[in-house]
Amino acid sequence: RAAAAAAAAHADELEVVAELVEALTRWDFDMFALRERVPSRNPLYYTGVALFELFDFSATFGFDGAKVRAFLRAIEAAYRADNAYHNNVHAADVAQSVTHFVTQCGAGAECTELELLAAVVAALVHDVDHLGVNNAFLIRTEHEFALTFNDQSVLENHHLRTAFGVLRRAECNFVDALDAEQRRTFRDLVVQLVLATDFSRHFELLGQFKTKQASDAGVDVQCAPDRALLLTMALKCADIGHTAKSHALHVEWTRRVTREFFAQGDAEKSRGLDVSPFMDRDTTVLSKSQTGFIQFLVLPLYEAFVAQCPDAAPCLAQLRDNLAFWQSLDADADAALAAQC
Repeated sequence: RAAAAAAAAHADELEVVAELVEALTRWDFDMFALRERVPSRNPLYYTGVALFELFDFSATFGFDGAKVRAFLRAIEAAYRADNAYHNNVHAADVAQSVTHFVTQCGAGAECTELELLAAVVAALVHDVDHLGVNNAFLIRTEHEFALTFNDQSVLENHHLRTAFGVLRRAECNFVDALDAEQRRTFRDLVVQLVLATDFSRHFELLGQFKTKQASDAGVDVQCAPDRALLLTMALKCADIGHTAKSHALHVEWTRRVTREFFAQGDAEKSRGLDVSPFMDRDTTVLSKSQTGFIQFLVLPLYEAFVAQCPDAAPCLAQLRDNLAFWQSLDADADAALAAQC
């Protein structure tokens, strides 16, 4: 009976994965719906398995499928389920969004299989074991992670340490199939990509990208460092990609991230700290915070990315539609949305 149940569960998994292989390339894929559909509410695992299938990573590199699945399960388990935003659903959503950019928008057209592997894995692990507060909070409260990483990209370094710690477990170490040079290339790129998700580096990295675009050679995708830079921009766009998703998905993600922000603001108040911008539930005007975030941070990023990858233009159009929504939101509707956070 147990064997029959296991066989049925495996057949169900294969069916879901087969559907996802095609569906995950679509921009407006609903990761919340996937979470509700799969039996253990584990969308990261299913997304990861499907992406390894989509890109044919296991066949290309000779990976042990059992180790890949064990790695994905362990990474998903390390995400904190009580985080409203920085959780396994967000990680799966970011990996799906990166997949759209590299398969449908040209960001991965000249990438090697190893670079695509690094991009997918970086997306899946980029927020693993996130604490639900930002780097500034950890630094101000002298958290052990801030002390460990000397106040430098605290969370991002912790995500990397956690992910590679999982990868070192014998049962999870699928990259043992790579040779030493491949493992080094893979690790270097995953580290580069995850560290780039530190938002304190946003203008630095966007500036590098725009400078490269304006140079005589432009972004040369025949050059490995330029391909890495383009993948960096793709991951950054994916990390805040909900701003360019359909209105319903964007608003739901906004509720969730605002819930985390307000919880941090409450924690700051309880410690007698100054409350961080946009994290005070008593004073924050949601429409203004979202308008500012999109207008001054997200929009320039997407405009630069679309200049390089024109097939991502529909994402930019939706981003502008979402911006218009926040700009036109009246006070009563704003208050109603904020009350849900």
